[in-house]
Amino acid sequence: MREFLKGLDLDTELINTIMAEYGKNFTELKEERDKLKDENKTLKDQIEESKKVDIEAIKKEQFELGKAEGNKEIETFKKSNALKEALQSTKAKDIDLLSKLIADDKISYEEKDGKYEISGLDEQIAEIKKSHDYLFEAEKRKEEPQQRIDVGEGHEAEPTNQPSSLLDALHEKYNN
Repeated sequence: MREFLKGLDLDTELINTIMAEYGKNFTELKEERDKLKDENKTLKDQIEESKKVDIEAIKKEQFELGKAEGNKEIETFKKSNALKEALQSTKAKDIDLLSKLIADDKISYEEKDGKYEISGLDEQIAEIKKSHDYLFEAEKRKEEPQQRIDVGEGHEAEPTNQPSSLLDALHEKYNN
């Protein structure tokens, strides 16, 4: 380039200024070219790495993860339903409130024929009935069947709760 400019019969100082400017531009362009080469190499490397990725394996892995998570949700749902069914037999006034008082770590579930059987629940319910009896319907006391005495054919008599002797009457009066 310098030789070309000398051939144009230009002043040496002007040639030096032109060459300095040309050098700056040349250096900037060379740096930019090197930077683009590095970026190009990085992109080519990334493309090669992406070709090595087994997309089908990733799809299968994600499918299995989703399936396992879905099965876990189904199991949780089944256990929750089994617990609610079991709690309905307790005659609780509010099953949702009662279920919050149940310690999950103290009960266990066992699957039989697609349904869960719960163990460890009865003990907790008994404790809750003692401490929070207002959560349950009042249990009606069973009336004891009256005892009947057969005194002969066609005759029945109701037993009386009357003492049968003076001694029994005194015991009843002073011991109760």
